[in-house]
Amino acid sequence: MKLEEIEKKIINIIFASGEGISSLDIFKILNLNKEEDQEESGEKENLNKYISNIKNKLNEVGLELVVMGDDKNNTYTITTNTESADILSEYFKVSLEEDLTPAQLQTLTIVAYLVEVSIQQVSFIRGVQSAQTMRALSTRGLVKKIGENYFLTLESFKILGISNNQDLKDFQKINENLKAKLSEALNG
Repeated sequence: MKLEEIEKKIINIIFASGEGISSLDIFKILNLNKEEDQEESGEKENLNKYISNIKNKLNEVGLELVVMGDDKNNTYTITTNTESADILSEYFKVSLEEDLTPAQLQTLTIVAYLVEVSIQQVSFIRGVQSAQTMRALSTRGLVKKIGENYFLTLESFKILGISNNQDLKDFQKINENLKAKLSEALNG
């Protein structure tokens, strides 16, 4: 693969991950450990070369690549840069005043009926990548992340007029159907 093709793929993978992806997962997805992609300095240095170029490309459009972790396994995520803080503050102010979008309602419903759910599970059920939608719900204070999973917040319970998830209409039936769909996908 050419350098630019690999960089584009890495950017797309990091963006799609939503909350970050490890360098090990990037290697695995792109098969970067194949001989034709290795340099004498090894895989880590090879990925660092891509990352350096990616940082420059993202900076040109007002985004930043955040690198967290240690030398053995970094995690990467894409964020906006600090120069955009004022405009993003206005955006969030306006977006929090608006009604929930259909995607947000659908995602909130999945969280409500599954009680505890990961972004990957929500994405599978919805059939689309849901990290941004989950982030929007989290920003609005409607879901909270504990570990790798998301839960409804007290604010969501107030809005829905329920005291626990089991108060939702047909909770047991829908919960079981969603869990069966996830189990079927995992067990092939």
